[in-house]
Amino acid sequence: MSILTELFIAPDSAAPTYDHRSAGQFTGARLGGLTSLEFETLWAILEGTPWDVNKHSLSEVASTESSWTFRFPQGYLDRLSTLDAKAIPPAVAAWAITDELAGTRAADLEPVVRELVRLAQAAANQGQGLFVWTAL
Repeated sequence: MSILTELFIAPDSAAPTYDHRSAGQFTGARLGGLTSLEFETLWAILEGTPWDVNKHSLSEVASTESSWTFRFPQGYLDRLSTLDAKAIPPAVAAWAITDELAGTRAADLEPVVRELVRLAQAAANQGQGLFVWTAL
């Protein structure tokens, strides 16, 4: 069983109706195998703090028996959208050694972080939110 992961930009009102068939209607990116937890641990790394469920949780906006949609909080988007290119490699290296990503190469994660930064900047420019949709 594999996990489908898609990031997308949308108004808050449209996010709960998202599914992979509607991906073409939104600016976004298809990834694989990442869940909200991995993105939460990255947030903690970018802040330089230990992961805390009460501080670093993404907000769930929709779910079914086999899919979940989460919103990236504004503080996380702000951090991503202003992330300096020089800060990406050390963040990726730290992310790659987390328990959640054990065995994943940092080189495979760097494009994910670069895409997150691009999408966070686009979401800020459009005045919309950034969301992650995962499905089994």
